Amino acid sequence: MQQALTTPVGRIALLAAAVLAMGAAKIATTDHSATYRLSLDAPVRANAIYMTRWHLGEVIATFDDGELAPITYRTRAHVYDGCYWQGTETLTPISKTQFHYDYSEQRLSCDPDADLNLMVKTPRQGIVTVEKL
Repeated sequence: MQQALTTPVGRIALLAAAVLAMGAAKIATTDHSATYRLSLDAPVRANAIYMTRWHLGEVIATFDDGELAPITYRTRAHVYDGCYWQGTETLTPISKTQFHYDYSEQRLSCDPDADLNLMVKTPRQGIVTVEKL
């Protein structure tokens, strides 16, 4: 074995193996993901409360292959009507730069003295546009 590493052919073979190993490691660690800023365009009903990710600030999403994939966000909150609500936002890709947006909500539970007429459901639909960061 020692003699093989001292011959010119042995050195070339060892160098080639090292270069191949480094190349394989580089290929295996290449990241094909892409990160996007999501901008929502949907109607807003006056005096309505929406449990949406966009109320928390900028919405950012990363996709493994850089291609848009369906997203579902769920936000829960105890609201002033005395009930615990869940808002569900479903984003379905419709092009390389847009999602169809669907929002719905439901009461999960209510306090014994909750006013069930104080709040109404406010479903809505819209478009989410993506901007690559």
